[in-house]
Amino acid sequence: MDKYSEVNTAIALVYQAVMAPEHWPNALAAISSLLEADKAVFVTGDTSSVMASTVQHNHDPERLLAYNEIYHRQDPWWGPLQSVLPGTAIHVQKLKPISEITHTEYYHDHLVTADIGDSLVSILDDNAGIQSAIGFQRRLKQDAFTPAQGAMLQTLIPHLVNAVKMNWQLTQHAIRESLQISGQAPGLVLILDDKGRVLGPDNAAETIAARTSVLKVTHNRLQAAAPADQNRLEAALNSVLHEGIGQAFPLKDPGYNAPVILRASPLPEAAQMRLRTMTDNLAVICVDLPVTPTLSGVFVVSETYGLSAKEQALLTSFSESYNLRATADALDITYETARWHLKQILAKTGTHNQAELLVKTAQAAR
Repeated sequence: MDKYSEVNTAIALVYQAVMAPEHWPNALAAISSLLEADKAVFVTGDTSSVMASTVQHNHDPERLLAYNEIYHRQDPWWGPLQSVLPGTAIHVQKLKPISEITHTEYYHDHLVTADIGDSLVSILDDNAGIQSAIGFQRRLKQDAFTPAQGAMLQTLIPHLVNAVKMNWQLTQHAIRESLQISGQAPGLVLILDDKGRVLGPDNAAETIAARTSVLKVTHNRLQAAAPADQNRLEAALNSVLHEGIGQAFPLKDPGYNAPVILRASPLPEAAQMRLRTMTDNLAVICVDLPVTPTLSGVFVVSETYGLSAKEQALLTSFSESYNLRATADALDITYETARWHLKQILAKTGTHNQAELLVKTAQAAR
């Protein structure tokens, strides 16, 4: 098989792994063959503590476990790698030459024992402090990787980055589908890890801020505005993550005429299949928003702050859709015109952002 065919085979196996995770070892083996690498590992890494090994090719599982528990904190390349943009293949010798670490405990206790010499690595995705990364290694007595082999890996990295993104998209689809099958109408759906970090969707912070004032995403962590609600949120997460038991409770949001319902539940089985290459200890949070702010609130705000007819029409549509582009389409105006009207409304009402405006509108309802 020529190199062109080998590349196509490797790419095909990567996308097969998106649909069926059991293909990941085959994909790693195919890419290793292209690079003339002896070992490969596809991991998710927690930048604040340890690595979580996932899929490997020709690695000793016991050595990977030792790396997770002990040696990751000593890894001389992990720190410099954080300055490299995701999606960039890098030769670790460019981050720190191996000649500079041969005197360290990390070299003798981990690399020599695990028979790892040179490496090509890349961060594929960085979300909420959880990084997907891939590495290809040669044994200690083998020659270093060549620039051509680094370039070869770089041609494959976009496909690996795309595979990670597709995996997340399919996971979220599987969660929503499972909720609908069980008779639950999913509102806002978030995926959290055991530290309360929001792993998906990517726009979680903006979505929460625009839709409710009782929850917020701060430093990638979901938090409740009221201390009592925060305690209930933490208890619900602990119940799901440590006991596998879901919980639900109401939150009183002044922007709505009925409680916001927060439901915490374990990952559906279909989503667990999708996340085989991620950490297992995850929870699904569904935030059910009962109704939109009432139109009477729009009327009160319009009368109180002297909104024009066009501004009132925009606020009416925006209070229903929560989406300025959808509002522009509904009113048959350009997005820039909608933005201009919204800025005028914010100035007149003394609000600073869309979330504040929606809360003020809801609170004005009589």
